[in-house]
Amino acid sequence: MTGNSAPSGHGHLPGDAARLGWKGHRRLRPVLVLLAGALVATVVGVVWLWPGGDGRATVAEAAGQVGMTTQRFAAEVESVREGPCSYSTADNPQNCRTVVFVPSDGPDVHTAVELPEFNLDQTGFVPDPAPGDRIIVGYEPSTGFYFYADVDRRATLWVLAGVFAVFVLVLGRFRGLRSLVSMVLTGLVLVGFVAPSILDGHEPLLVAVVAAAVIAFAGFYLTHGPAPETTIALA
Repeated sequence: MTGNSAPSGHGHLPGDAARLGWKGHRRLRPVLVLLAGALVATVVGVVWLWPGGDGRATVAEAAGQVGMTTQRFAAEVESVREGPCSYSTADNPQNCRTVVFVPSDGPDVHTAVELPEFNLDQTGFVPDPAPGDRIIVGYEPSTGFYFYADVDRRATLWVLAGVFAVFVLVLGRFRGLRSLVSMVLTGLVLVGFVAPSILDGHEPLLVAVVAAAVIAFAGFYLTHGPAPETTIALA
């Protein structure tokens, strides 16, 4: 009586390829060669297009000469008062809001500074801060002029970012952590490479292509690991 036996031979069972990893995927080798070439081209592109700072310095200097450069400083509102505008007359009375703030940085750090009057009788945006509020003020070095820029939302944004990171880590665990690292790396590429390189005068299209390749390589392999499936998806 003959019993059932497992098939013999030199072929692999369906699950063998996954257990053998890269060695079990011969058809993947041309893809690996292609991606290796793309990786080398990406590295060469990053080195070639890496920002040196000369172009940015030229742009900043030219903008400063025509008063187009401004700085941003965090500040705390010290007082807010409303009353007749300095240019108000008996025939044309107008009310204004005056905001006094103390910047935490810049040329007037820890010194009370008064913003230009905000006319309450005219249409348009009029900031309405309260004493103790954190705001962002703009400063023009060429004129020494301060202006209201926005509410300081950095603390709120950091809290939201922390909550988002916690949810990603709780739900995704180690893969979630790798996804966060990939996201941070993407931001660093955009801020530290793309924008400075374009300001240095490099071709924007080439910079965008190289940056996209860096983000793709790092994002795929950091998030999903160096698996054959990841390589196929990247290719």
